[in-house]
Amino acid sequence: MTLQETPAAPSTNPNQKTQILIAEDDEALRHLLSIALRRDGYRILAVRDGKEALSVFAEHAVDLVLLDINMPIIDGYEVCLELRKRTDIPIIMITAKSRTDEVVTGFQLGADYYMTKPFSMQELRARIQAMLRRVGSESQRRAATIVAFGDISLDEENRQVTVRGNVIGLTPNEFRVLSYLMRHPDKLISKEEFLSAVWDYQSMEDTNFVRVTIRRLRSKIELDASNPIYLKTVHGEGYQFCTK
Repeated sequence: MTLQETPAAPSTNPNQKTQILIAEDDEALRHLLSIALRRDGYRILAVRDGKEALSVFAEHAVDLVLLDINMPIIDGYEVCLELRKRTDIPIIMITAKSRTDEVVTGFQLGADYYMTKPFSMQELRARIQAMLRRVGSESQRRAATIVAFGDISLDEENRQVTVRGNVIGLTPNEFRVLSYLMRHPDKLISKEEFLSAVWDYQSMEDTNFVRVTIRRLRSKIELDASNPIYLKTVHGEGYQFCTK
């Protein structure tokens, strides 16, 4: 295993307590990401394939993962799926793939965001900071609260959703979206509001993952996903959780 572990230099930078795992088989890009993020104060664990990524994750406290899809031994999709069995920390997929079905696959497996190469470091930094802020806010806000409407119950403390008496499995993205909707019943939520409030991100260039998450949620909570009772779409405006 060729693990590149680069701790942040001692400073008062709040990022120095945050450890990022970079799984990228392109050595030049892996090195560039490691240097750039280390300069921002993050502690970095860098590996070149999916097998090493899972091994390192099991041995270290990781706060966020940058995950390439086309890696040897175990690809990024399989790594993402395996990580989601163990954790709900942010996962950003970085890849040269840009086809819609490939993007959708990443979100279905539990990725939080999808960046297509080439991308700017400024955009990556913004995405990392936004996700870490969101995680911190969720940790402070989470309480032993159950929100219920009709035959759907959402338990914030245990991050568990029950539909018609059955516990269903949701990805972290799906849980966050459903939680936000149920905490704002009957309110029309725009895609822009989702991006800002749920993902804490202001870029409106690609909202496909919002649409994908809503579609996946419908398939899990509605009796008939093509004729939803709870998760309604107001075309051109957004979504709402209906209680009436």
